[in-house]
Amino acid sequence: MESSENFDDPGPGVDRFLSVITPKMGDPTYSVLRAHLLFEELLRDFVAKQFVHPTALQGARLSFAQLLAIGRAAAVTLEPNDWRWAALDKLNRLRNLLAHNIEAEVVTDKVQALISFAVREVGIPLPEPQAKMPADAPVPVSGPRYTALDMVLCGLHTQLAALLGFDAKVRLATEVLRDSLVAKNLGKKLPPRYD
Repeated sequence: MESSENFDDPGPGVDRFLSVITPKMGDPTYSVLRAHLLFEELLRDFVAKQFVHPTALQGARLSFAQLLAIGRAAAVTLEPNDWRWAALDKLNRLRNLLAHNIEAEVVTDKVQALISFAVREVGIPLPEPQAKMPADAPVPVSGPRYTALDMVLCGLHTQLAALLGFDAKVRLATEVLRDSLVAKNLGKKLPPRYD
């Protein structure tokens, strides 16, 4: 019995798959997902510091929303209604939207709303992007490019880390080093940030 598959023509399924997984300029997916992980780690570390026996939390499988609620309740240096908590809630909703929608276009308005919210709360405008490229252009290989979203999330992470009692510079340097070592050990190159 012969196979009816034609391996010379992979068909539209392969094209769609490759177009979905290939990073594109302006696609916030990578930044949102990675930043969400960094904030979740920060919240876990902060929550653990609040208890006499933090190892009892191991295996608790606390969600981001639960960690955020505990963080809000426990933080001495931030009021529960501080804009930074609201920004984390917006990031979590954005992450959940991205995690369940293949097309990044659905989140464009929500990304812009998060950027505008943070910029309005901080009161300092972001610098102009270095370069503007079409949304469907492939990611440049010439070096890191940071989007407005990247800058907002980095600033938010730095502020929260400091306000929650962590040395933000040491923490960010450690996270970058860890990611680089993991990528090197796996024989992979870290994807560049893009604008």
